[in-house]
Amino acid sequence: MEFPTLEVVQQLTERMMYLFNGTRRRILKGHTSDELFQKEKQHQIRSLPPYSFNLDRDEVNVIDLKTCKKVGRNEPCPCGSGKKYKKCCGK
Repeated sequence: MEFPTLEVVQQLTERMMYLFNGTRRRILKGHTSDELFQKEKQHQIRSLPPYSFNLDRDEVNVIDLKTCKKVGRNEPCPCGSGKKYKKCCGK
């Protein structure tokens, strides 16, 4: 494709981005990128808490895979959410 000027390319790119950001997508649970951006901007969506990489050994929950028993699908999830394993971490 050939474009006569850079201005035409910029207008086309602007229209494509408008279409892309305004289209509802399944991966975004039916929302558009613009809607999610506005919710995040209004602080309706919590941002992730800052994590420090200098954790003490006592704070880290390390699971030894050799000694841990296998969790059944219908047993409570070991993460402590109260849900069944198949509905929580077993997905």
